[in-house]
Amino acid sequence: MALYTPPDNSDSSSNDSKSYGKDNNDISDDTKKLEKFYSRPSLGLRLWGPLVPASDNQNGLWTLITIQTGIGLFFLYRYRALGKHYSKSIIRDIADVPSLNRFSTTHGQIPLTNNISPVNKVSTPNSKLASNTIFKGKTPLFGISSFSKRENPKDTSSSGVGEPRKSNWNGNDNFKYSSKFIIFKRILYGLTGAIILSQSLLETCRLKILKYDPWLEEAKCVREKKFFNDIIKYYNEGIDPTKVKVKDSMSGNPVSTNIPEVKQSVALVRAQNEAENPIIKWFGPIEYKPMSFTEYLDRLEYHLDMFDFFQKKRAANALLWNSITHTTNDLEEIIRKNEAARKKICKKFEKNKPSAHQKHLQDLLPDPPLTLLPPTPSADGEAASSQMLPPTLNRNSIVLDQSLQHSKEIDLKEFWRLHDPWMNLGLETSLSIKFIPTVMKEKGLRADDSKLETTELDKLKELNNDNIK
Repeated sequence: MALYTPPDNSDSSSNDSKSYGKDNNDISDDTKKLEKFYSRPSLGLRLWGPLVPASDNQNGLWTLITIQTGIGLFFLYRYRALGKHYSKSIIRDIADVPSLNRFSTTHGQIPLTNNISPVNKVSTPNSKLASNTIFKGKTPLFGISSFSKRENPKDTSSSGVGEPRKSNWNGNDNFKYSSKFIIFKRILYGLTGAIILSQSLLETCRLKILKYDPWLEEAKCVREKKFFNDIIKYYNEGIDPTKVKVKDSMSGNPVSTNIPEVKQSVALVRAQNEAENPIIKWFGPIEYKPMSFTEYLDRLEYHLDMFDFFQKKRAANALLWNSITHTTNDLEEIIRKNEAARKKICKKFEKNKPSAHQKHLQDLLPDPPLTLLPPTPSADGEAASSQMLPPTLNRNSIVLDQSLQHSKEIDLKEFWRLHDPWMNLGLETSLSIKFIPTVMKEKGLRADDSKLETTELDKLKELNNDNIK
């Protein structure tokens, strides 16, 4: 419970001044907040200035692109229309052109442009009809009606006596319908339309071609952060019971607004309403300052470099995997090579079959004794030499060379060095000795010593008795 006591009346003036100062500060803070609005970034919609929507507002961006494209097409249409009106020509036969020589029979084509300025226009209805017929080509050109006459400003035929006649022609009209001004307008319309359409195309490429847009990712992140920050802010603010009443959906009874679940639900609803605000929906968070164009280019370049790096890594992994794995053709080729190698090895074994002398030894020595005979040399090592021996001979047996005729021809030192029997015995014999220590008491040791002494004396007596006998 907290008790609030209002301040005294004596301090009311000072409080009023403070509150007035606070109000002024709040107003200045509000103006500062309003000044913190930053225009949203774009590549081709910079002509719209602060009206550019947030980068994650796809509907707003496409709307402005459509309007801008329509404006550009309108300017190009005006450029084309002015060109047609200026360069339109009428082709007539020379014989159809009236001249003073009415008996001329010359024929040929002559192009005539309809770029006739208002200076040559006659104010009478007949001259207007004549000029229209000249443009449409319904009457011969350069007739009497085609000759114009300049109005005399002092002519009083159509006005009162002594009053000057008013002229409908002005010098500005002459400049407006001059060929130079029309060319200038055409150039202006053409350049403006081309620039606007190129900007629209640039923005369209940004939205369609770029798979990673730093401005888009930043706008999404900022909008989500604002939504969650609004939830926390409204949750901490609490609920005003005078403005908001919460009831149970099942029973309809009022529920306390201080329950955390209720405060959370109300804060979520308020944050959603804030997000659905048209201004927030169009521009995003008002205080959001987007990244600069240079930072945008740096992030885009970094993303492209990383994408290129991962592409090369995937290509290297795929190449390595292809080198490790084998296709069906490779497997068949490996099987073929293995079969060829197996056949070659079998042929070598067939060539190295036991000789006739070894077969004779096999017949003569059914139970071979242990003799010191030299081993038969073999290129394949011990396993091959053991396979070359007859099956009745043991691996430790020694077979003498066939060229030896007498036992004196055998070099015993060389045979002893090659076949050391003591070394073979040591390698084949494995001994392990263990010492088990024992602990005995003094009494036991003394008793054992006395027993040993008695046994030794008895042995000595027995030896003496044997000697005497």
